[in-house]
Amino acid sequence: MKLAFSTAFLVAFFARSTASAAVRRDIFDPPILSPGSGTVWMVKTTQNVSWDTSNPPEPITDRNHSSIRLTKGGRQLPLVLADQFDILLGSIEVEVPWVTEGDDYSIILFGDSGNWGETFSIKGGPTY
Repeated sequence: MKLAFSTAFLVAFFARSTASAAVRRDIFDPPILSPGSGTVWMVKTTQNVSWDTSNPPEPITDRNHSSIRLTKGGRQLPLVLADQFDILLGSIEVEVPWVTEGDDYSIILFGDSGNWGETFSIKGGPTY
């Protein structure tokens, strides 16, 4: 009986120690507002990417380590449209790169995690 109590005490102690050692992660995954479905961007123009900042966690540990990437057909392209900005800005202007025309582009907003926007079109680039 004494051994069972000691074992239970040790298990509870280590479980509590492990739980208290866990670091709270403040994940902020704000919804992308624009570009949205039906949006058309032209290559080599300046466009606005915006996201909803109305419900951020408190606190955000590294809010200036955000990035916006472009995807095509569900694949991330090696293009960084914006980098190292404050996630609480809610919007940022980007230059549309010289890419092939298509109706299957989307934006990924990286703050604490990746957040994919709706599919939109880019026109004015080369066609294949």
